[in-house]
Amino acid sequence: HYAAYTKPGVPTGGHYRRRPGRRVESGRIFAAGAESRGIANHPYADDPPVRIEFGRYGFRSEFPPLSGGTAIIGASYVEAAFADAGDTIPGWLNRDHGIRAANFGIAFSGGFTALHVLERYVIPTHPAEVVWVFSGRGAFERLVTEGLALRRHPEPDVVITRPGFVPLLHASVLARMQASTLAIGAGLRIVYLPSRFEMFAEHWLKPPARRPERPDFFALVEAECGWSRA
Repeated sequence: HYAAYTKPGVPTGGHYRRRPGRRVESGRIFAAGAESRGIANHPYADDPPVRIEFGRYGFRSEFPPLSGGTAIIGASYVEAAFADAGDTIPGWLNRDHGIRAANFGIAFSGGFTALHVLERYVIPTHPAEVVWVFSGRGAFERLVTEGLALRRHPEPDVVITRPGFVPLLHASVLARMQASTLAIGAGLRIVYLPSRFEMFAEHWLKPPARRPERPDFFALVEAECGWSRA
């Protein structure tokens, strides 16, 4: 069922979902998670609380979209709804490259949701560049799940054939993304990060004192997009 890839969030556009809108969350996320599982001696005891802001449409709003700026779309590795804004891909771009990058990530999403976010929310902000970051096998699994859901409950202007054939689905999504960004004169870059849990463990799962300034997977984003260190 499509709900498996769309939580958490509220309905939008029929079968896609997003977070409910404006709110601010703060807390010691990893410490609370460990303690809720009865782990008394965990490495997050001294973690400071993180602060996370969501804007009108449910996307992280610490770096608002700007006309002529950069928009980052993707799933949990973009949204990073467990980390301070500065410890996310848009945060590192702002810090290391002076690039005003807005965060349009939404966890538990795949390619069709990314396309929906691009067309419904990103294009109206008139970015100069759009970067779609996706990672691991989960991105492919969600793409198939989304494709099957859309075939059962069609969305306007979405044509799906052979939804189990992942390369064809990606080609369909990418063609629509390219057409949408080209229509406003924006560039489109696609960054595939081949691993999920390993990237999460190498950076965000480490206590802040042992966390690297910038994770290795961010270097992949830089290399794919041709950004040099400021």
